[in-house]
Amino acid sequence: MNDNLDTNNKIVLDLHDKSDSVLLVSESSIKVKILMEKMKYAFSTEGFKELKSSISNIANLYYSGDIWFNNGVDCELLEAGKNWKKGKVKINIQLEFIPDEPEPEIKDNDSVLDDMRQSIN
Repeated sequence: MNDNLDTNNKIVLDLHDKSDSVLLVSESSIKVKILMEKMKYAFSTEGFKELKSSISNIANLYYSGDIWFNNGVDCELLEAGKNWKKGKVKINIQLEFIPDEPEPEIKDNDSVLDDMRQSIN
């Protein structure tokens, strides 16, 4: 396997459109849906407790882990050169699959037709 990953071709594995996909790691297979659910549970319980304790001296994360992962928490964002913007912050965990070989580029129909026309003439 190539150690230099080309993340330009990554495929995001999420619960919306890849939930029926299956990963084969070594000789074990697991559905993406199950892996994502287990990751979300781990991060929203023990992982979130670890996050809270590690940054407790600079931030008060008094909301439960579920809220951060499901609904998000009301907040304001200040970006450089801009005003405060109200919204929600939500923790999102995602899996990415990076193929060893990029998928072949699919030409649009016009390009294929142009190629055929040129070969005929």
